[in-house]
Amino acid sequence: MKDLKVNDLFIIEEKNKKELAENLHDHLGQALAMIRLTLKKIQGNAVFCGLDGEINYALSLTEKCIKYSRDMVTELSPMTLHKFGLGVAIENLIENLQLRHSLKINFDHDKIPDLGENQRIYLYRSISELLINIVKHSKASMASIRFMFNDRALIIKIEDNGIGIKPNQNFGFGLMSVMERINCLNGHFLIKPQPKGTLISIEIPLDPSEHPR
Repeated sequence: MKDLKVNDLFIIEEKNKKELAENLHDHLGQALAMIRLTLKKIQGNAVFCGLDGEINYALSLTEKCIKYSRDMVTELSPMTLHKFGLGVAIENLIENLQLRHSLKINFDHDKIPDLGENQRIYLYRSISELLINIVKHSKASMASIRFMFNDRALIIKIEDNGIGIKPNQNFGFGLMSVMERINCLNGHFLIKPQPKGTLISIEIPLDPSEHPR
């Protein structure tokens, strides 16, 4: 097992994110829902007090806060990943990214094999970071994610048609964290410039004895 200390830090980080997401959902989320309900109850009578504009504005702000808190909970600890697995979580991630950005993302995968909890979380975080990196820096209009696997390994290819990566380019914190996560899974991470864009390859062993759970 590689980099046990780094892996422990990632596990602690994910635990803290999950606890924070649960607290936001259980406390802030419920409080905002009650505020919205209360505002809607008095909305009909607000016109008689000349406060209908203020109430409508408060409702609008509350709705924005509810959406923001839900997005934050999803980013901290996506429920779809824990309930439905990696494939569904990535589909939701892609859908949300395509709604906010002019990037078309194709997701091609067979049935994803059973993965350990750390594998699912680390791969989700890695793919999320790589897609956000494409959105921020590549100027790409299209990207693709392909999942392939055999008896020994899961192979992931992420490709875009952007401006590519310069030779000997220094990687930022995001890419370094991806490399660390893949390394913790005893995997391999490779970035290869293409004639148009960039190809990223990730390979991790499927043998449960070869990666932390």
